[in-house]
Amino acid sequence: ALELKWLIRILLKDLRISLKENSILECFHPDAKDLFDHTSNLFKVAVYLHDPEKRLHEIGLSIFSPFRPMLGERTRADKIEQLIRKKSTNPTAALAEFYIETKYDGDRFQLHRDKDQFMYFSRNGHDYTSVFGPDSNNIGTLTPYIANTFKIDCEKCIIDGEMVIYNRNEKIIHSKGDSFDVKSIQANDSQLQPCFIVFDILMYNDEVLTNRPLNERLQYLHKKILEPIEGRITFSTIKPGACNQDVINELNLAIEERQEGIVVKDPWSVYKPNVRENGGWYKVRS
Repeated sequence: ALELKWLIRILLKDLRISLKENSILECFHPDAKDLFDHTSNLFKVAVYLHDPEKRLHEIGLSIFSPFRPMLGERTRADKIEQLIRKKSTNPTAALAEFYIETKYDGDRFQLHRDKDQFMYFSRNGHDYTSVFGPDSNNIGTLTPYIANTFKIDCEKCIIDGEMVIYNRNEKIIHSKGDSFDVKSIQANDSQLQPCFIVFDILMYNDEVLTNRPLNERLQYLHKKILEPIEGRITFSTIKPGACNQDVINELNLAIEERQEGIVVKDPWSVYKPNVRENGGWYKVRS
């Protein structure tokens, strides 16, 4: 009876022991939480960190292995300037300099590419490669249309972005509120198609870029990765900001365009998987 009780609790994910997963990971190994945040893979945690005396000094991303993406800290438009001045690692942080991006109402995705092999993972690490296409020769709603956009020198990459629904007849981006699911679009749909809006890069060829500041990562993204195609794959629009009024103006514009809001980013922020607080990204919703 005792074993059955605990089996049921495990199945229901309700152990009632007031112990969170982070506490268990920290007991297993000092670096276990960081590695799990990077990979979302308990098997790797168990294999790589079986010796508690051996520290994982550098956690590297690996191609075709999903990770939990970096998130935005929720805040108000009138607090951005203060937050950037206080928390930025910019050596001239006395100046409140930041990037402002539109927050599209789509699905967060990461795209892993190694030559002509593609994989797509959702925010929670679910594999949707069969939907979007594993390579340029297979049926898919996205890969066959973007495979040739990547530059010759870019053989391997991991990019982060938002998967949205693009209406090629009306040339508009639909929101989730329009009752469309980007993962359910058919390859032969005459009107709707997925469009990947890219806003960050974590790996270029064999170089992991997570410890580089955002302004450097964006240089890689815009100059070395791909040529955008309208309605298929494009870069997130970035505007500079220096005060709260800049944030308010862009938020009002996002509201007019029926977008979800904006994201304000510290140009000096590094990429921290599965981090929301104190990461340098701030989400301001409409």
